[in-house]
Amino acid sequence: MDSLRLRYEDGRFVPLDPIPEMEEGAEIDVLSWAYATSDEALDAALDRTRGLWADWDGIEDLLADARDKWEQAWRSSQSSS
Repeated sequence: MDSLRLRYEDGRFVPLDPIPEMEEGAEIDVLSWAYATSDEALDAALDRTRGLWADWDGIEDLLADARDKWEQAWRSSQSSS
């Protein structure tokens, strides 16, 4: 399976990266990850990578720490705006 980044613009999907080789007329399925908040987006990103780190002792604590640091940085950036 290939990944293709797209932007929806003027009713069409515009590729942001080179398109992998495909036959003319090939159809693809597009999955959209739209999140109401940046917290949801971060949680989803961490969840998608969680299996990659399954054998790493202490990964849950590391991910929780990374999440906390991201939240602190985000809140700091909002208060300085």
